[in-house]
Amino acid sequence: MVKRTLCALAAALAAVAGWGLGAREGVDLAPSVMSFPGIRPAPYASLLARGQTLTVVYADRDTTSLRALSVATGDALPLTAPRDAFVDKIDIVPPLGGSFGMHAAAIVGGRLRLLYLDREKDDRQLLKRVTEEAGGWRLDLLEPFGTPLAVLEGADGSPVDAWAAGSLRLRGASGEQVLRGQFAPLGQAAPLVAEDSAVPVGFGSWDEASGELLVVRPFPDGVQCFAVPGAGPVSAIAEAPGGALAVATWDAARRRILLLELDEAGTLLRRTVVTVCDGTTGLFLAGTPSGWLFVYDEVRPVPVGRWVWELAVLSPEPHTVGRPRYRRGLLASGAQPIAGFRALIDGGSLFVLEVREGLRLLKAPLP
Repeated sequence: MVKRTLCALAAALAAVAGWGLGAREGVDLAPSVMSFPGIRPAPYASLLARGQTLTVVYADRDTTSLRALSVATGDALPLTAPRDAFVDKIDIVPPLGGSFGMHAAAIVGGRLRLLYLDREKDDRQLLKRVTEEAGGWRLDLLEPFGTPLAVLEGADGSPVDAWAAGSLRLRGASGEQVLRGQFAPLGQAAPLVAEDSAVPVGFGSWDEASGELLVVRPFPDGVQCFAVPGAGPVSAIAEAPGGALAVATWDAARRRILLLELDEAGTLLRRTVVTVCDGTTGLFLAGTPSGWLFVYDEVRPVPVGRWVWELAVLSPEPHTVGRPRYRRGLLASGAQPIAGFRALIDGGSLFVLEVREGLRLLKAPLP
């Protein structure tokens, strides 16, 4: 009896600690790969679904320019990227600033819309808005100057710009709102994509001022803005059926990826340990018919005192009872550090834009 009780207690502790959540060895997913020759990218990039194509937005260090291109989502990616489009010259004052290439992007009404930072002098930074038009680009300045966070689709279908200028601001066709009087974002915001659409309907952003992950969602009757309890700076968000939310976050102190499930009002319903990992700097979360799918980066030691940086996928395994279990697949592995990545699911495939010293687009069937 005592032995049986101890075994049950050990199993419970293992579940809480995250033991046995998946093999450390990954299955090679063998994605098709499209390279971007001659590009030295900034760590900030965007990957957007657009009908039968994907739109990639990135900044190139060598030409100090913001660029965009489209690639068809056919059977296999081309080996090299097609010709890109020049959007604007940015950060022309050497040396490059730490915010070089910072931007937010979305396809709203079939058109690419960008918010991005520019620097014309050491002491003069600008926040610009560019909208794609038939003949090129329409450029406007946004004031007050601040950090771009997101471009959303409002309830009326028109674009809504979100940025941080000391405060958290939204500006759309119906006017401007200040959601928080003090707000200091860290890095690029995480887009919240509707379950049945590729257009962002909200975003999540880590606020250095309060030490919280804030989620913003515009609704016809107002804007929802709340902090996610238990979330950290490295997080991703996704919409669940019925307007509920899920947040994937990395617990650095305990070396775990957690899944936080919330109701429509932002109340935490469930907290689950997903896997154990090290050195994670980026996450992606998406719902699939089998359950939640995760993409994350991880740095791992290899023999002779070296390190390897991996892009991994956790896909849900079929189960009937008990906690969800996941299968780990390996998308990419290399000695160059991963500066960032963006991911999306489109047409039954997983696409990941990987930023290291160079830029690559990976495509793999959903595991």
